[in-house]
Amino acid sequence: MQRSRRAVLAAIPVALAGCGRSLRENTVPGGLQLRNSRSESATVAVRAALLPPLPSATDDDIGEVTATATPATPRDADLDPPDATGEYTVEPGEERVVPDFFGEPGRWGVEVVLDPDAEAASDRTRIDLYASLPGPTGADTVIVEITDDGITAEATTVDD
Repeated sequence: MQRSRRAVLAAIPVALAGCGRSLRENTVPGGLQLRNSRSESATVAVRAALLPPLPSATDDDIGEVTATATPATPRDADLDPPDATGEYTVEPGEERVVPDFFGEPGRWGVEVVLDPDAEAASDRTRIDLYASLPGPTGADTVIVEITDDGITAEATTVDD
């Protein structure tokens, strides 16, 4: 019996779901976890905007990419006006949690800026959270890492 391409593609996330289960850090459902590994305190500004849902794919769409079906990259996503904002200071070697940062489920664009009050912000990063993933925002926890090299943001998924 030959399986359809859709069945094979649908099985991949299920097969991979258990692979990283122990690596997930879902400590702040629907919120932020800010970690500072620098030797001095750091301030970050976080802006997030609820974005329109992506068009859904059908069997005919698999394997095809069109200009209308390609999602905007995070740097192209419009975050004005933001639906959620906050500025947070994290002490050296510490972490800070911000529960319930995302007010509702959906597809979110998130921008994090390091040292936002400086004349030229020292670093910024953006990430898109997709509503098709499980969790309150398409992600369970957004983890922001502050290092001497700058900042990174990543999202975890729900660990059921």
